[in-house]
Amino acid sequence: MKKKENTNYWLFQAHEQQFLLGPALRMDAVHTFPVKAHRKKIKRGDKVILWKTGANAGVYGLAEVQSEVGTWKVSEEQKTFYLQPVSSGENVKIKVEYNLWNRPVTKEFLTENKEFDKFYGGLSGVTYKATKRQYELIAGMAQRENLVEESIPDYIEGLTAVHPLNLILHGPPGTGKTYRTIDHALAIIEHRTLAELALESRADRQQRYQEYVEEGLIYFVTFHQSFTYEDFVEGIKPITEKGQIRYEIQNGIFKHIALEARQELVDDIMEAIPAPHQLVEFKPLYKSFLEYLKTDAFENFPGPGGSKLFLHRIERTGNLKVRKEKFFGIASVSRKKLEKIYYEFQALDASELTDPLSVVRSSANVSNAEDYLIVLASLRDFEQQYVETSSLGNPENMADILPDISMAHFSEIAKQTAERFVLIIDEINRANIASVFGELISLIEPNKREGAPEALHLVLPYSKTMFSAPPNLYLLATMNTADRSIENLDFALRRRFAFEAVLPDPAVISQLNQQPLMDGIHLELLLKAINDRITLLLDAAHCIGHAYFLQVDNLADLRKVFDRSILPLLKEYFFADPGEIGLVLGKAFVEVRKVEGDIFADFQHPYVQDFADQKRYRIKSAGEVDAAGFMAIYQ
Repeated sequence: MKKKENTNYWLFQAHEQQFLLGPALRMDAVHTFPVKAHRKKIKRGDKVILWKTGANAGVYGLAEVQSEVGTWKVSEEQKTFYLQPVSSGENVKIKVEYNLWNRPVTKEFLTENKEFDKFYGGLSGVTYKATKRQYELIAGMAQRENLVEESIPDYIEGLTAVHPLNLILHGPPGTGKTYRTIDHALAIIEHRTLAELALESRADRQQRYQEYVEEGLIYFVTFHQSFTYEDFVEGIKPITEKGQIRYEIQNGIFKHIALEARQELVDDIMEAIPAPHQLVEFKPLYKSFLEYLKTDAFENFPGPGGSKLFLHRIERTGNLKVRKEKFFGIASVSRKKLEKIYYEFQALDASELTDPLSVVRSSANVSNAEDYLIVLASLRDFEQQYVETSSLGNPENMADILPDISMAHFSEIAKQTAERFVLIIDEINRANIASVFGELISLIEPNKREGAPEALHLVLPYSKTMFSAPPNLYLLATMNTADRSIENLDFALRRRFAFEAVLPDPAVISQLNQQPLMDGIHLELLLKAINDRITLLLDAAHCIGHAYFLQVDNLADLRKVFDRSILPLLKEYFFADPGEIGLVLGKAFVEVRKVEGDIFADFQHPYVQDFADQKRYRIKSAGEVDAAGFMAIYQ
């Protein structure tokens, strides 16, 4: 009987100046690996730790050896990720079992465990021995990462994540500031962290963001040079009626969303105040209704004539996804709109409900009114059971259950219970901020918000009404640092906003671009080289963002990005000395011209020769630059 051979464990290293391990793993293009040592000991079935050296060093994958050491052919797909000619030396075939290209295990994690005291990752060689325990520990980390990535935790109501009331995302152009506002807005409204949201797909996040926009919880506005206080807070606007012009005071976008947020806060506070004949409030009723929908007692929503409406799923927001019997299309029943319909029906008597579908359409402006009516009928049926089993059936005890509202209770309601509203201000620094905000500069400060110990109220200049900023309204802004640095902002504004830098991250290109290496051009190294030079010549605020390169799939796309975005930015940055663009991009992009002959008119001038000797620069179109010219930027 043949004795079973023991499994050996190895560390295979890829040096970043030779082979792009991360991008290759991302494209599932790693099928062979060179062997420089231990040739006679490496065999089929051995386990391998794949290590990348240099910047962002770490374990990028775990693999199994699939062959003996030989001179196996390297696939054409894998060859594209080599930065140097592919060696014809010995190698082995491998099969990647854990692909960690987007979540590598870095050395910081490994050094915490004594098992890695003798770990050779980062040394100059290619092939080293590893231990079974080292491999198992990394495999355990990889398995935990897979579990985290695959599962999406249920939304837990009341889970708290701290978000500043006023936040500005600032950074150079093309870094994804506006892109990130979606995640920040969702995190605020859903009381969640950005890390939690990152576990979900971008499409799911965008869908929920759009639902919040439709429900009026998120508003978006872009500041510009003509934007005024009258557009933002309130102002007198002309109205034409029957050929006659009259003037009326209209609310700006900030005042509009502030009043909506305050009304939501007032509604929640009123729910917390005991009343001897309190009506059923929608929010606690609906919360219990959702719990009922998750039980085995619920089967479907019965409709007219024996029809059925099936529950597809309950969204994190409390919205329902429903499907009609014998139909495959999924419709949405918004919690917010259902609440409006519920109170509308509560306010009407039987004589006014001759056409309930019209009431649904008019009160909530929905196209699938029948679905809302069917769900509402089930909710009203459940309401009877809810009243009988809750304290609402015994109003005499209400005073014992709910205390009077205190300032602390008000603050807690604002933080935890009340619906949150988000106003996104894109390009906040493009308007005259002091003029646009006016007296709001004082009101938006966290400790000056309504209900805070130092709360401020003031009289607005046009409507002469008292006004304050509610604590459940969040301001989320973006700012391009290439237009105006933070230091140049109005000091009063800077003091009232928190700032979060959104910087260029070349590594994102390899993570999100389908072709991070195309026609031999390594986009990540290209952007890094450009930004390193801009930082030296100007500053980090004028760097180029990674977002410009995320949709680049070929050389033609790259040329378009340069002609339409990169070169115009550089010309603006270096308008005083176009020659500095040559220091950034190289001679492939900048042509040096000298004045030939006697170009000037017949006139005596002390500096005529100096003028004649001056160099002239022509910035070439990217269409004139071949792939080698782009590669020369970082080589």
